[in-house]
Amino acid sequence: MKLRFHKSDVYTMEMLLSKLNEQPNVTVLEAMEDTFLDYRKMLDVFYKQFNSGTVQKNHMLWVTSAKATTIISKEYKDATQTVAKDFLKNSKDGVGSQKQQLDAYVLIILKPPGLKEIKMAELYSKWQPYVPEPYRDLICLKPPDDILERLVASKRKWQKQRGCAMHA
Repeated sequence: MKLRFHKSDVYTMEMLLSKLNEQPNVTVLEAMEDTFLDYRKMLDVFYKQFNSGTVQKNHMLWVTSAKATTIISKEYKDATQTVAKDFLKNSKDGVGSQKQQLDAYVLIILKPPGLKEIKMAELYSKWQPYVPEPYRDLICLKPPDDILERLVASKRKWQKQRGCAMHA
């Protein structure tokens, strides 16, 4: 798959998905923005965190379906001593309502991080000339003027500081 992909001209997500899906026994699905949900916030509401120092360099962790909130751990594969800890937080309303609260909890969609300003400028100034014309405005957009001005000012400030440091 990697060899076929590397020898292809792929410039858009649609082209990438199409190329990857040409492989036998492979089905690639595009991850949409609403795929990435804030499970960390939900876990913090309902479950305790590991105590500091609990997870060692060498350890094994597992959970059974009978006690899904209890994590069992041991330091190495052949260790005979295991430690079990229930990570479910105590509910103020009782155990029954905790399941109802969990079922009713609405996961928040995470905001995509996007590109850093410096990478936007780099794509536009350095790489756009190498991208075929029909795809340039899709993947190497010109950043807004305020971003370009801020980056130029930041670079001048850095060069000025560096110049003073070199002559000191």
